[in-house]
Amino acid sequence: MVKVTDAINVIVKENLLYSFIINSGLANYTSLARRIKSQVEFLTGKDVKINTIVKTLTGLTIKEQDTKASDVLKKSSLSVEYKYTEKYYDDLKDVSSNAMLVVREKDKFKCIFQSGDSNDLALIRITMSPEASGIPGITLLLTEYLSIYDIKVRNIYRLDTEIWITVSVRDAGLITDHLSKLLYNSQM
Repeated sequence: MVKVTDAINVIVKENLLYSFIINSGLANYTSLARRIKSQVEFLTGKDVKINTIVKTLTGLTIKEQDTKASDVLKKSSLSVEYKYTEKYYDDLKDVSSNAMLVVREKDKFKCIFQSGDSNDLALIRITMSPEASGIPGITLLLTEYLSIYDIKVRNIYRLDTEIWITVSVRDAGLITDHLSKLLYNSQM
């Protein structure tokens, strides 16, 4: 039979995001415990209380993993812009030249515009150094990091050395706060 501590060690060490947030000092241990509870129970073959998982996680030390993603994120800048909106078009010819991003979705074209009147969306930009070009997994790492805090982004786009995250205006502050902690306050 597998011990609870051994199961948690394996789960955390095998997941780059879990190792990353524990090493960075930004882990929400209760949220992480809820996330891995079913895996721990599967590996141990018994019911395990959340508090037991939380206690084990708080005492866990993970060796620094060799990842370029954390180095790239440390060198990144974060900005938020407001007054954006999305519009859908049936034909690409109808899209105006002031569209910032056009994405094909099935039989329509979704466009993101900066808007003078509408304030539907905020655009969070993470601008990375040129060395980020071609490094995979950064977008996934950010998405999973936010999901640990039960934050769901509307859309996330990776454009070479920039990541664009479109969110509702009311959620922009919370998301920016979490991202700034990850990029600037973590002990990565």
